[in-house]
Amino acid sequence: GRSTALWKSTDGGQSWGVILRGAVTDFSLNPADSSVAYAALGYFSGSNDNGIYRSTDGGENWSRLTSGLPDQFTMGRIALAVAPTEPSTLYALIARSSDFKLNGIYRSLNGGDSWGRLSSLSEDVLTEDGAGQGAFNLCLEVDPRDGAVVYAGGSDLWKSSDYGANWQSLSVVAGLHEDPHAIVFDPADPQSFYLVGD
Repeated sequence: GRSTALWKSTDGGQSWGVILRGAVTDFSLNPADSSVAYAALGYFSGSNDNGIYRSTDGGENWSRLTSGLPDQFTMGRIALAVAPTEPSTLYALIARSSDFKLNGIYRSLNGGDSWGRLSSLSEDVLTEDGAGQGAFNLCLEVDPRDGAVVYAGGSDLWKSSDYGANWQSLSVVAGLHEDPHAIVFDPADPQSFYLVGD
């Protein structure tokens, strides 16, 4: 049968091979060097495989990144984003496996070698009516023009303009619908982007 995994094709989709097994919830390439890849394994209720993985050879080999990240058994679903203008800057939004609420948002400034937790994002970013939403409402993107500008979504959409040091809710100001799932920037006009919700 089909495997829960990260698959890769090198011939335009005619054939495929598994390069990483597990519940892959997000994937990013280094925009300056596509042989460097990051994958988030985030089975929502926890798994021995959960975590953030890095490959430096196009997906042939992977290593799990651990320095500064939460204990593996507490990690639920994970969203991952690489700053297009600063490829060594990465962000990860991680839900807790026990209750699907916020485990933390983390930042790396050295390509994933080490991470720090950003404490200023609302602890309720993944909470709606007291219940954790991180099993399904979880998105994270970096502005393609500025690595300091980050968008994080769960029950609401939040924005930071200073590498995650401070955050403001865009949902309250703009009257956005709850439960954002994805953010897509217009490559022709990065000032414009789309918010996908349910």
